[in-house]
Amino acid sequence: MHDRQMQRLNDLLFYRFEREGTSLFALFDAARERGIHEQIRRSSLEYGCLFTGHLSEELLSAAPYIVRIVPGSVTFQRLIEQGWGHAWGLFLAARAGLHTVRRHLRGLLQVRTENHKRLFFRYYDPRVLRPFLPTCQPAQLAEVFGPIQRFDVESADGSQLLRFRLIAELAAPATLRSWTYPLSESRDADDDRASLSAGYGPLTR
Repeated sequence: MHDRQMQRLNDLLFYRFEREGTSLFALFDAARERGIHEQIRRSSLEYGCLFTGHLSEELLSAAPYIVRIVPGSVTFQRLIEQGWGHAWGLFLAARAGLHTVRRHLRGLLQVRTENHKRLFFRYYDPRVLRPFLPTCQPAQLAEVFGPIQRFDVESADGSQLLRFRLIAELAAPATLRSWTYPLSESRDADDDRASLSAGYGPLTR
């Protein structure tokens, strides 16, 4: 990824028209590459593992991690440069703290089949979330989004950022809307500006 694409990606992720109090989070899958967990652990960023209990070093190095991201983070820039296009994880924005977001995301790790069997759900893999969200019914979408305002994922070839929002309309079920942003373009990510408040507040730490 060259410098202009990286700047474009940063502009999209740190979307300046979000409501005040919105924080950006990355959800990294440490199983995708050795060293992801170590980079996160050594950083000054606030993070949490989605797995709980007494975990072995092997499991810790392969678990999913929610990380609160702030502009200018060297660790984040390194991870995104290395991982974009390789399904290392996804991004989300929420007007909630890491503890609340982590608790919500933990609740999505298991799904129940029609015969009541529980299965592990790797939704934090962009290759899973991309096709899954458009198939969800309104109730499912509400369950998946919870306190989350948007999900951002890479396209299959990494050339685009795909953005998903749950839009609530008066007297109608909430619906999923999506936007596609090519990383080769330099224009602002303003296609969905009309659905947001005009004010902007910096991302919280």
